[in-house]
Amino acid sequence: NRIQQLCEVIKRKRELLGDGKQAILMSKFEPCKFSLELEKHLTNYEAREWLLRSVKDWIEGGSKRFLLLLGGPGTGKTAFSIWMSYSELSQYVCAWHLCQYSSRKETCDLRNAVKSMAYYLATRIPAYYNNLEIGDIVRIMSKAEFDAATLFKELILIPLNQIENPKHPVVILIDALDEASVDNDNGLAEILFEYSNQLPKWLKIIITSRNDLSVTRYLKDISYVLNLDDMKFSTNNKDDINRYVERKLGKKTAVTDKIVSESGNNFLYAQLLCDTINEDEDFDVDDLPKNINVYYYRFLKRYFDGSDFTFGDHAYPLLSLVLASYEPLRKEDVYKRLHGIAGYWCKNYHIFNNLIKCFGPLLKETDGRIFPFHKSLFDWFLNEDINPEYSIDKREGLDEMIRWGRDVLKDDKMNPEDPIIKHFYRYLPQYMIEAEDNSIETLYTDIDFWGKRKKVIEVNLLLKTMMDELSQCPLSVRQRLFDNDGFFNVLSSFGMDLFNTGRYVNLRYLGYDIPFLKNMDDDHRFFALQYHYINEMYSEIDANSSIFEEPYQDHIVEAMVLNDLGQTYRKLGQLEKSATYYKRSLKVAIESNSTEDEIIYTRLNLSRILTLQCRNREARQMLDDAIEEFNSNKWKNSMQGVDREFSAQQLIRGVRYVELETENFSTNPNLTICENSLKWADEVYADITKRDRYYANHLIGKILYKIKTKELETVDELIKECQRNLVGKYDGIRLNCVHSLLLLCRGQEQEALQLASNLFDELKEEQLHQIQRTELAAIIGYITKTDKSGYLSEEFHPWYQQVQEIIRAIFN
Repeated sequence: NRIQQLCEVIKRKRELLGDGKQAILMSKFEPCKFSLELEKHLTNYEAREWLLRSVKDWIEGGSKRFLLLLGGPGTGKTAFSIWMSYSELSQYVCAWHLCQYSSRKETCDLRNAVKSMAYYLATRIPAYYNNLEIGDIVRIMSKAEFDAATLFKELILIPLNQIENPKHPVVILIDALDEASVDNDNGLAEILFEYSNQLPKWLKIIITSRNDLSVTRYLKDISYVLNLDDMKFSTNNKDDINRYVERKLGKKTAVTDKIVSESGNNFLYAQLLCDTINEDEDFDVDDLPKNINVYYYRFLKRYFDGSDFTFGDHAYPLLSLVLASYEPLRKEDVYKRLHGIAGYWCKNYHIFNNLIKCFGPLLKETDGRIFPFHKSLFDWFLNEDINPEYSIDKREGLDEMIRWGRDVLKDDKMNPEDPIIKHFYRYLPQYMIEAEDNSIETLYTDIDFWGKRKKVIEVNLLLKTMMDELSQCPLSVRQRLFDNDGFFNVLSSFGMDLFNTGRYVNLRYLGYDIPFLKNMDDDHRFFALQYHYINEMYSEIDANSSIFEEPYQDHIVEAMVLNDLGQTYRKLGQLEKSATYYKRSLKVAIESNSTEDEIIYTRLNLSRILTLQCRNREARQMLDDAIEEFNSNKWKNSMQGVDREFSAQQLIRGVRYVELETENFSTNPNLTICENSLKWADEVYADITKRDRYYANHLIGKILYKIKTKELETVDELIKECQRNLVGKYDGIRLNCVHSLLLLCRGQEQEALQLASNLFDELKEEQLHQIQRTELAAIIGYITKTDKSGYLSEEFHPWYQQVQEIIRAIFN
């Protein structure tokens, strides 16, 4: 089927449409990309057939679940792992992740590593891809409390255990795991150890690492270990390096033998020597350095001793930037910075380029970006004990990156597409956090900084970045920020987006709290209310309701507060109180010329409450008024929030949903209205990338409509689809309500009664879900021919009778 579609695309008979689910996975998992490493390691790789055979034998017959490929710096672990993914073993390798020190903020983050592995597994294992449900992914990725271990369990462990055994073993490859170690511990190694016995038997994991205790303490005893530094492999390693050197130098000579002899088991050392010999005719091959650290030292000493540049005055400022950066920097940006701060010697690009040449093969340039060619060089430069003469103080590098970032932020004519602008608006706070620079508090409470930052970073990524940064802050710094009115103003400026994306949950998880206090100003009251509402702290709102009766300076804010109070009391099952707040909100909104979307929302919400109170004529009139204002399109110029398109989509969804809900709970529904509302939602949700947390909500309304019209052919599939996309308990209860109606419609009275009764009893002690409990009571009463209204508050008695009438209309 897909081949036929592609042929039609090629013949231009149809457009190429993206795979919506694939787009969701890409968006939510944000897989790390390793194009720079692929180019670097695949270009001149020397095949190591003996090692390939050993790994293949383990994959196809090894009893242990893990293979731990150990080796010192430069022994070719990364090159082998990349090559293995393109060799005959590529049929087994279905996911891989490379921990890179040069891009440590991205690739060494544990959550990013798990997400990347999940994404690449989905691209190679169809059953796993099919088993990943969009609703589950949205739910999992929205959980603020989910650390990397929980993500591994939810995204990898559970879905893999639910699929049938594939025809051959599946391999996950994790390269350079030691580079993700922090303070002599490795969180990813610990996660793998913790879940090692729960992985499916057909899944195997290959890990490459230095012989580092932070990794081996967890994995050595449960792994088949291949140590490239082991003497038993010395002949194999020597033959590999011999072939490599002969190929690089063009022929076998005495120099070849000498390089092979001195290299031992270090491919990196051999590569550097070959590159140096090929590029420098004066290189003294009779005095080869004894190891990689000596090579680094002698290489730099030779070049800097014989040049117009000095390491301290010229190379140090360059390396400070390159080594401290969280991602490889563009060469032209580094030049501009050095020209700005060291113009007395960095007078032009020619001089700067000559400095770069002094590093020879030690600095790699790819796609215009420069970075040390290997992690061992990072380590050597940053270790004063083994390298006192050419060492770099990383703290000085961080400080210089912070100064650079501040200078970039001063540019009032910023170009949001400029890579260096993007870099510092993304990473400057993190540089400050790592450097323990207390001025992070000043930056983080600067509303102008956040205004510009949101021009550079898409709002959802921006809010995610904010939460990540807050989690990295020391507790004392984070608490000072949470107590700072300036930071409150920042949060308030993103209030609608924090609400829409549910990030208030993240804030609470990080320890943020905004208590209800007397004499709060308007913004604080509104923010506190939304914060407590999203975190489902309805009782706390109710206990502090008097605070919301204090006078307001801004009546538009007052209208929004009253509207959210209406929402709160609807959730608490206090219908008259909810209706009172909605009416007050509507009155204040109209009198204060509030935004059109706010007025429409309030009318819709009030219509729903009036329907629950069985005041049907008033409810219908209120809904008609909302639709009339919606159809006027005045709201299009007044959408709230940074992401206006998302806000507009939510308003349209709200109108269509309430239209359908009103008709569904009518004894004589207007089928045209129902069909139009369902058609709109079906068209929107046909694009799987737009399936938000309200998708299940839409499916429940669609199922109920089909039950009322007796169109039952596809209802079972709709129920399964809805179950796969449920986000919270609320929609799960509503789905069981309509499921019990479906059973009743099919004549399965006992099954319908059992389902409804179990759920009704489960909700007996709940203060919430009183609307659904009323509907369940109506179903039970209809089946048993008994009056169940006595189990409900008097406020819900009319709704109980209304639902019974609807049920009778369906089945009579």
